[in-house]
Amino acid sequence: TILYTYFITTDRYDYVDGTMAEHKKPWAQEGLKNEDNKDLMTVIRHVKPTGLLGLSTIPGAFTIHHLSLSL
Repeated sequence: TILYTYFITTDRYDYVDGTMAEHKKPWAQEGLKNEDNKDLMTVIRHVKPTGLLGLSTIPGAFTIHHLSLSL
């Protein structure tokens, strides 16, 4: 199980305490809480990405359902 806990959000510890790198701050999502993102389908529903990149080298990480939700 992959937990998606490192999204750039306004509730993330480094955003809150002011230590987040400046280049990340414009991308911080408001209203998207990291603890709500327990699986990829939930993340796709919340974030509504325009694309998915498979960089983990795990075959089959994305299914047709993942891709159809991101359209």
